Amino acid sequence: MSFAIQLATVPLTAYFFYEVPVWSMLINFFVLPIIGVLLFLGLLGGFVGLLSVRAAGILFVPCHWILVFYEKVCRLSVSLPGAVWITGQPDWQKLLLFYLILGAVLFAMKKMKQRRGFVFIGCFMLLAVLHNPVKGFELDVLDVGQGDGMYLHTKEGTNFFFDGGSTDVSKVGTYRMLPFLKAKGVKKIDYWIVSHTDADHISGLKEILQAEYEIDHIVFSKYVLNDEAYQELLALAQTYGTEILKMDCGDIFTDGEAGLRCIFPDQTYKSDDKNALSLVLRYEDQEFSGIFTGDISSTEEQYLVEHKKAGSVTFYKAAHHGSRYSNSRDFLMALSPEITTISCGENNRYGHPGEEALCNIKESGSAVYETMECGRIRIHMENGKPVVEKFLEGR
Repeated sequence: MSFAIQLATVPLTAYFFYEVPVWSMLINFFVLPIIGVLLFLGLLGGFVGLLSVRAAGILFVPCHWILVFYEKVCRLSVSLPGAVWITGQPDWQKLLLFYLILGAVLFAMKKMKQRRGFVFIGCFMLLAVLHNPVKGFELDVLDVGQGDGMYLHTKEGTNFFFDGGSTDVSKVGTYRMLPFLKAKGVKKIDYWIVSHTDADHISGLKEILQAEYEIDHIVFSKYVLNDEAYQELLALAQTYGTEILKMDCGDIFTDGEAGLRCIFPDQTYKSDDKNALSLVLRYEDQEFSGIFTGDISSTEEQYLVEHKKAGSVTFYKAAHHGSRYSNSRDFLMALSPEITTISCGENNRYGHPGEEALCNIKESGSAVYETMECGRIRIHMENGKPVVEKFLEGR
């Protein structure tokens, strides 16, 4: 009975919550046998209470202890290793097929008057519907309001995340970033890149660390400013077992044919400004290239142009949320991106994106997508060409 209940309900749990409690079936072995006693005493106590509250109170004492027992069993299960399995969200066609096949299997077993093999078949079907990995290359620019947050999945299966914060969306990590990752079936982030430590780039990351979501490494520039926000992130990383890495100019993460290289800052560039020392990375594989710029200004952009680090790319993450003090014409002409995304909040007080920046981006020949207009922006490859999807209905 416990298995049949789980078989029917677990796919729906995965569809709406993107994860399932692993030990729930085991818990039911403790819960189901005494649930009848709980219901009987509860109903009896309700009727007796019409005549005597004191007598009803005596009947409710066992109910109280049964519920306390349930709570303790549930809390224990959550503390066990692997208590929650992040499944991703099965698409509705997959879910419909699951229930059609399940109905057919149950009908056939009833006709044949046997249940042999039902558990094995049920487990196989359950694993099939709960297995929803990200496949192939994918880049997602999340709608985090006035802030930044991007997810990159390589062909080889490595998960990167760039920044992650907001100044105008409350609990952006809890209610936007973490649900996105779970819905995609991303069980952990291999490398979480922090361009710099302004709140609109790290507030969500702090929430995700506190939620005990698995992050293997947090990556900073070697020249990151050692301020209070940086120290707070270091302490959180240490608390939750996340390793800290630092990149110098020229350092590269390789993943099969893909590479993510640090191109700025280097030891010769000096500044006391967080934005100016943003970690700038260039991603390349056989089909796709992109540049992730943090919040650098036109001064740093000119430095990249002069040092011949601004070659053409498929994708450009607009610097500093499309600020008019960044996204300079020379820089954009050197990059000549096919696709530009701007992450900014609607009616933000900074006036992002700036008109001059937009003109420079469009003049470079790039298509422009803004999160405040498009919502989440997804880029993947089809037949060697980038395809852009927008996830804000009606835009």
